[in-house]
Amino acid sequence: MKRLISILVGVCWAGTVFAADAPLIEVFGCKLNEGRTMADFGMAAQAWRAQIDKLPAAQNYFVALLTPLRGDTPHDVVWIGSNPSVADWAKSEAAQNASAEMAAALAGIAANVSCESAMYLETPMYEGLEDEPGDNDAVIETYGCNLRPGKTQKDADADDAAFVAAAKALKPTTYSMYRWTPFYGKATYDVLYLAVNDDLASFAALTDAWNASKEGKAANAADAATFSCDSALWNGHVLRQPASAANH
Repeated sequence: MKRLISILVGVCWAGTVFAADAPLIEVFGCKLNEGRTMADFGMAAQAWRAQIDKLPAAQNYFVALLTPLRGDTPHDVVWIGSNPSVADWAKSEAAQNASAEMAAALAGIAANVSCESAMYLETPMYEGLEDEPGDNDAVIETYGCNLRPGKTQKDADADDAAFVAAAKALKPTTYSMYRWTPFYGKATYDVLYLAVNDDLASFAALTDAWNASKEGKAANAADAATFSCDSALWNGHVLRQPASAANH
């Protein structure tokens, strides 16, 4: 389900200049409010979708929802939204803020979850996952990483190169990997990495192949030496994929 992440394409890494037309990602990490359930949130999210579909200025806004399977996360659900540029995001936000119906829909979401947010730009590292029409689900790995003491961006770049070499050696076709660089808002980590797997079976198969290969072992060693990371495994599902996204 490549569309979950692959339309969120940026061009940046820490210390570089962000392109004016880089797609913008907003992430909301959310906890259910007391007495609320995921079913309650799901109904509120669908009500929101019905309203945003009525706003032409928000036609490019993409949303995927992540719910945890395993790992280090305080969140019950993570909302990932994307616009193709900061300007498009601003236009979409202005339209939403001017809509009384959208305000009510957002209030419905806020009644169910409490969230913290941040914005990121994205760099694709390896894209092997093929699109399957109608497949709106995936298994997502996330790694929130901070550089170890004494390590620099140069070390991070070398670590990324080791990962890319391993991915190219194994050539997985059910997997893509992306790097998210903090752009605005609360950022707990220096960098986030997201891996998109077609399903649990392909995740397990690639994990075994990766850990058995010399390239995978080298990439794992570089990761351990360069970063301290929190990891989690998620179910991913597209809530809203605008018509324009289908053409990417």
